[in-house]
Amino acid sequence: MKPFVRYFFLTLLGLMALSQLAFSQQKIYVLELRNEVDFAASRYFTRGFAAAQADGAELIIVHLDTYGGRVDYADSIRAHILNSKIPTAVFIDRNAGSAGALISIACDSIYMAPGASIGAATVVDEDGEPAIDKYQSYWRGVMRATAEANGRNPQIAEKMVDQNLEIVGLSPMGKIITFTNADAIANGYCEGTKNNVAEVAAAFGFDKPQIVHYEGSTPDKAIDMLNSPTASAILLVLLFGGIFLELKAPGTGKGAVISIVSAFLFFGPHYVNGFAESWEVGLFLLGVILLALELFVIPGFGVAGVLGILFTVVGVTAALLENNGTDFEYVTTNEVLKSLATVLVLMSTSILLVIWFAKILVSSKSSYPFVDQAMQTSAAGFTALRSDFQALVGMEGEAKTDLRPVGHVVIDGKSYDAEAGEGYIVKGEKILVERLKGVHLMVKKL
Repeated sequence: MKPFVRYFFLTLLGLMALSQLAFSQQKIYVLELRNEVDFAASRYFTRGFAAAQADGAELIIVHLDTYGGRVDYADSIRAHILNSKIPTAVFIDRNAGSAGALISIACDSIYMAPGASIGAATVVDEDGEPAIDKYQSYWRGVMRATAEANGRNPQIAEKMVDQNLEIVGLSPMGKIITFTNADAIANGYCEGTKNNVAEVAAAFGFDKPQIVHYEGSTPDKAIDMLNSPTASAILLVLLFGGIFLELKAPGTGKGAVISIVSAFLFFGPHYVNGFAESWEVGLFLLGVILLALELFVIPGFGVAGVLGILFTVVGVTAALLENNGTDFEYVTTNEVLKSLATVLVLMSTSILLVIWFAKILVSSKSSYPFVDQAMQTSAAGFTALRSDFQALVGMEGEAKTDLRPVGHVVIDGKSYDAEAGEGYIVKGEKILVERLKGVHLMVKKL
C-alpha cells in the first residue's frame, strides 16, 4: 500500500474516532421547577422527559425550589419520575415544600444546597388551613408509596403530612417534619450537600458532560405567556370591549373582529393547558351566537340578548376556575365569587374604555378605521343643523340605512343622522321623528 493511501486511511479512521467521541458525549437534562406546581409545570415535565428520552440523556436532574402547589399536578410529575427509564436526581436549591417534597422523594437521588429544606407536605385549602381528613389520608398514602418505591423510610414521608403521627426519637406528635440538609442526610432523605447542578452531575461520575437546560418550545412559552394573569386580563378587556363596540355600532364588524381574535387568544391557550373545558368554550360560543341573532335577526333587545350576555359571562368565569370537566369538587365558593367578580370588573372596565375612546376618536384623525371618515356634504343630500331643526319633530320620512340603533334617514329629500328609540329599523321602512337628541333625530318605525 502506498504511503499516501495509508495516511489517507489513517486520517479517515482518526476523524471517524473523533466524530464518534463527539457524538457519544454524555448528556444530562436539567428540568427547572422554580415556581408553583401547576398544570404548566406538569405539561413542561411531560415534554421534558420525552425530550430527554429522545435525545439519549443519561441523567435527568430536577432543579427545584418551590413551596408546593396543586397535588394532582404534583402526582402527575411524580408518575413521570417513577416511570422514567433514565436515572433521576433532584437538586433542592432552597425549598421543597408540600408538593415539592413529593416530587423530590420520587427521584432516585436527592441533593440539597446548604440551608435548603424539605417537608411540610400537609394538604391545605385556599385559606392555608389543613384540608379534611379524606384528602390528608390520600396524600399520606401517596407520600408513603413514593418513599417505599425508592427505599426511603415511609414513616418519615407520612409524618411530613400528618402531625398526629409520632416517630419515637425523631418527631413527637403535634409536629410536621421539615428536614434541613443535615437532618435529611442523617435520615436517608438526602445523598449529600451540593452547591449547584454541576456538582450534582459530578457526583454521578460524569466527566465534562453536555448539560442541557430544557426550556420548552417557543409555542409552549407563548401559551404560558398568554395564560398569565396579566395577559388574560388584557384579552378579556378587549373581548368584552369588542362585544360592547359591536352592540353600540352594529354592522361595522370591527368590534366583532376584536372579540373573535381576543377570544381565540384567551380560550386557545386555556384549553391547551387544561384550564378551559370544552363545555365552557361551547357555552361562550353559544352566548356569542345569541348576541349575533339579537343584533342582526331579532328586532329589539330581549331574551336572546340577555341569555347571550349571561352565557358569555358564565363561560369566561368557568374558564378561570380549576374544575375538572363538570366536577367542581375542588372549587370553593370563594373561588367562584372571585372569578365572577374579576369578569364583571373587566367587563365594566372594557365598557368604560370603549366610551372614553369613542369620545376621543370621534374628533381625532386617529379614529380611522373605527369612525366613518366620509364627509356628509350637501351634494350628497345631507343638511346642517338649522335654527328651525325643531320643526322636523312629528314629520315622517324613510330610513336611508339600517338603524341599529344609529343610521341615516331621509325627510323631504334631505338626509339626517338619526337614532331608533327602540329596537332597530330596516332600510326603506317609514319613520316618524319623535324628538331631538343633540345633533341627531330620535325616530320610531311607523
